Amino acid sequence: LVARTLLSRRVTAPVAAIIQSARAVSSGDLEQHVPEKSGISELDSLGQAFNHMVASLKRADQTQNAFVADVAHELRTPLTVIKGTVETLEDGAMDDLEGRGPLLTSMQRETDRLIRLVNNLLILTRADAGMLKLDIKPLDLSELCRQRRDQFAGMAEKQNIRLVVNNGKPCPVSGDVDRLTQVLDNLLNNALRYSPNGSVIRIDITTREKMCRCAIRDAGPGIPAEHLPRIFDRFYRVESSRSKRGGEAGLGLAIVRALIEAHGGEVFVESQTGEGTTVGFSLPIAPDLTVN
Repeated sequence: LVARTLLSRRVTAPVAAIIQSARAVSSGDLEQHVPEKSGISELDSLGQAFNHMVASLKRADQTQNAFVADVAHELRTPLTVIKGTVETLEDGAMDDLEGRGPLLTSMQRETDRLIRLVNNLLILTRADAGMLKLDIKPLDLSELCRQRRDQFAGMAEKQNIRLVVNNGKPCPVSGDVDRLTQVLDNLLNNALRYSPNGSVIRIDITTREKMCRCAIRDAGPGIPAEHLPRIFDRFYRVESSRSKRGGEAGLGLAIVRALIEAHGGEVFVESQTGEGTTVGFSLPIAPDLTVN
């Protein structure tokens, strides 16, 4: 009887602690931690699983809070500019035909920036919820890359930069042409932003292990190794010339990852400081498809 009572206490005490902590977590308290060394393997496993769950919830909560703070910060800047411009116009600048032009141009620029930010956030939110609608059709990724190269040729020429596509063979994949165009445009915009005048941006399309691999390499300043694991994170900026030029919100590469993963593909980045950066993605080859 004594042994049974002692065993009961050894079991009920940690179970009661887990129940109490679970109630606290359900109320929003994520600072809970239960014992993992009761001497009963099943309870220890339960305690470890519980602590792991709470730690994951805490990380998710911190990530969400940081995301909300970043969104608020990015929204505040264009809204402040728009508000200030409107107030200036109301104070009499509207009647100044010569002076109101730059003010209206500034307001239009900030409005466009705001719309762009909201649209990008919508894409990421839908991707998180698994609600990103894709119009999947057969397409030739090599041809799409050549089309985007031609589209960006004028912009590149202004910087005396050459855009080169290294692949003459079709690479059939299943994808949403509009979304993959958005991916390529984001990557090419980044490459142009950080490439020095007179350099070359190479778009290499290769096949490897039943995957079609698209790599865009610039000749820019490169990215320090410690930043590479987070380069596709939302709002993440490298504290170097790569982040200070362009003034974007830091969502471009996050969108690239979301869209490529929605296609069943993977993203990658390779870079060394002072030696340029290669950013790209891989998509499953669809060898039985006939592309237009």
